[in-house]
Amino acid sequence: MSVKLKNISPYLFFLPAFILLVLLFLYPLMNSIILCFMAYDLTRPALGKEFVGLHNFIRAINDNIFLTSIKNTLIYGASTLSLELGIAIPLAILIFRKKKGGGRILRTIFLIPLMVAYVVTGLMWRFMFLRVGLFNTLLSKIGINGPTWLSNPSMVMPAIVIMSLWKNLPFVFLIVVGGLYSFPIEPFEAAVMDGASGWQLFRYITLPLLKPIVGVILMLRTADIIKIFDEVYTMTGGGPGYCSETMCLYAYETGFSTWRMGYAATISWFMLFFTVGFSYVYYKLLYEE
Repeated sequence: MSVKLKNISPYLFFLPAFILLVLLFLYPLMNSIILCFMAYDLTRPALGKEFVGLHNFIRAINDNIFLTSIKNTLIYGASTLSLELGIAIPLAILIFRKKKGGGRILRTIFLIPLMVAYVVTGLMWRFMFLRVGLFNTLLSKIGINGPTWLSNPSMVMPAIVIMSLWKNLPFVFLIVVGGLYSFPIEPFEAAVMDGASGWQLFRYITLPLLKPIVGVILMLRTADIIKIFDEVYTMTGGGPGYCSETMCLYAYETGFSTWRMGYAATISWFMLFFTVGFSYVYYKLLYEE
């Protein structure tokens, strides 16, 4: 008996973690898959769950609001990622070279936005983008009549991108700086001895070494971009109209405003498909050679 207990004792230690995994991850995951094929409206609980096959998926690809939310998420993602990488890489290289004094202070200050909660960030920037907010007040000082940022369909997305850049640029910067510290010094020393210029060092050594790091950034930030909710919800609520509606925000409104849980689960799985699809493309482009 003692031998049998000794054989299964490692699994007994693993059992509590396994139970938590089933309750907090596997059960909700399987339940959401089932809901994708159901018509389940919480405003009519007496009807229960009705199997509708692929109806929710067909409805999603014909839903103009959902298609608008996809377009908004893609525009937001492309703008944010390009700006974050375009600013973080040269800035990280510049600050990396300042190993003492000012460089340390700049790195510390630059990471402050990471400590601010997403809801607080959205509310803070909402107030700054008001008609009488900080930005328009500063513009008025130089004789410019500032726009109505959050009620103008053409200005609301740039406002969200600016807010996101302030919040998430430090995260990208931190990963790039960590990657720079991990680079081997020998290729740079050899190139300098061969007379390579600063641009050649950046173009032919730094950028290729940064390639896997950029891949990690793209995968992590794409997952964050597709599920962006807190900042947009507190800043614009998806308005004006649906000009800043994102996929995650639409899934939330479908599930917890109109209570169509089956359709909300379907939208959530579309978000997962987008995340996996983009991650696969990044892997093929950046890692598989």
